[in-house]
Amino acid sequence: MAETTQIAEWIQALDRSDKQALRSAVDGLIEALPSSPELASALKDLLSAPQAKPRWPVAYILAHLSPPPPGALQTLLTTLDDADPDIRWAIILLLARLTRADIAMLQLPMEVLINGTATQRRMVIYFLKELKLKNETVVKTLLNSLCDADPTVRVAAVITLKEQDVPIEGRKALLELLLRDGDVRVQHAAAITLASLGSPSEEFVATLHQAMQTAPPPLKKAAGAALRILQEKREVRPIRQLTSPLKRTSD
Repeated sequence: MAETTQIAEWIQALDRSDKQALRSAVDGLIEALPSSPELASALKDLLSAPQAKPRWPVAYILAHLSPPPPGALQTLLTTLDDADPDIRWAIILLLARLTRADIAMLQLPMEVLINGTATQRRMVIYFLKELKLKNETVVKTLLNSLCDADPTVRVAAVITLKEQDVPIEGRKALLELLLRDGDVRVQHAAAITLASLGSPSEEFVATLHQAMQTAPPPLKKAAGAALRILQEKREVRPIRQLTSPLKRTSD
């Protein structure tokens, strides 16, 4: 009886705005879920019922079933557009953990990159970063996202490429962002990622030299950071020894 009362209290707490109370309720229900088919059934009904209560905590709990109900996964993907970053990142971490256990689950988040909002697309890119999966499909997906209309998505893609094996065509695309992207955040990320990848092209190093002399302060700062990374990799001379910038090759 006491256990039933506690479960009922936890369910009632799923619409609480107090994050600590919500977390406690979610954790309690996740722990109770494996031994309570009735709880799983009640939560599934709650997820599908028209209601004013937030659906994502219910979906988050149900996603701990094996296999997770499709409706729960879809709700979590939809919630990646939530305004609260804590909620978005909790979902990202869960999705990454589930996908590591069943790589077939990768397909659902990847579909969001086609028809999701800018926030959803950005969070799926960070999901790929958290997943730490290295293969041609992931690299191709990230390179395609370099052309995204939203600069925050481009930034996420650039940052995530830092941990991949990027082919020469991808490095050229990153250099193109550094040279011509209209958002300094994207340019900054491109400079740092290209430096972190190592084996810099002459044009990239020349661009960094030029930026150190003529670029606006934010980009100049990024160029300096990129040159320091290359210096630590022993792929350029120490910054204090750098001479005048190389001339860029013609477009």
